[in-house]
Amino acid sequence: ARLWAAPLCALDTETDSLDPMAARIVGISFADTPGEAAYIPLAHSGPDAPVQLPLDEVLARLKPWLEDEGAKKIGQNLKYDRHVLLNHGIQLAGVQHDTLLQSYVLEAHRT
Repeated sequence: ARLWAAPLCALDTETDSLDPMAARIVGISFADTPGEAAYIPLAHSGPDAPVQLPLDEVLARLKPWLEDEGAKKIGQNLKYDRHVLLNHGIQLAGVQHDTLLQSYVLEAHRT
């Protein structure tokens, strides 16, 4: 419910590869309030890994929000996240800002 009520929410997928076509989602993070964030662990392994939630169930619950054009989202390199989510049948919508693209525009004069 908190995601739906947020006027803008930062989103990030954590994966096991830089190649979006090969990457597995290991977690998803959200932040809708300065200084507060939430992380959903999905595929971490190892003795210190927290309890993992089922990927398919989490994505099924998040899909309506992720695909909602009215649910405004911001992130870093969301093109990558869009590809990763599309591999799971989710069409990311509502993207307002991609800070990676903004940095290209603002820092274009730097080499």
